[in-house]
Amino acid sequence: MVNVVRPLLLAVGLIGALLFGLAFVTSILNPGYVEEFAKDIIRTQVEKKTREKLHAIDSRFLAGKAGTLMKQESEKIEHVGWAGFISPTSNNRST
Repeated sequence: MVNVVRPLLLAVGLIGALLFGLAFVTSILNPGYVEEFAKDIIRTQVEKKTREKLHAIDSRFLAGKAGTLMKQESEKIEHVGWAGFISPTSNNRST
């Protein structure tokens, strides 16, 4: 087990150092690229969070409107009574 862990850790460390070194050299040679890359990442995160917030606000807004509309309609029904909601095609007239 010890013979497997040591080379594995060495390989992971070397790969990490190589990737960090490449990123460091890229940032020295072309700082504009790194800046644009960072801006894209930040923009993506802000858009994602904004979309989530808007969806949550939209849901709450619609739920509130639906509750208000339901309350208004139930008050109408209480005021008019069920007789006002009988279908006009039914024959309710006595002859």
